[in-house]
Amino acid sequence: MGLGEKKEKTRRGNRAGLHFPVHLVKRQLKTYFPKKKFQKNTDVSVTALCEYLLTQILLKSANEVVKGQYITPEHIHKILNESNSNLAGIFPKHVSGLH
Repeated sequence: MGLGEKKEKTRRGNRAGLHFPVHLVKRQLKTYFPKKKFQKNTDVSVTALCEYLLTQILLKSANEVVKGQYITPEHIHKILNESNSNLAGIFPKHVSGLH
């Protein structure tokens, strides 16, 4: 890099190795908590947490699916309500629309 050349900016989500959009999470945090102040990387941490939880849910749901089928809402509901799952305590027991 010589004089006058600008370094190309890297998005914070890319630097953190995330696929989810960090800027949308930041906007949602500002929308839902307008009077709150957040630390510098709160939006990156929340995005990483959401991405991790979704990955775990989809991986466990994929293990329940028989070869040749798709993951359905029933598979996800079953995973979230299993008592031995570490995800069971995070989400509410009743999700409307599922039986």
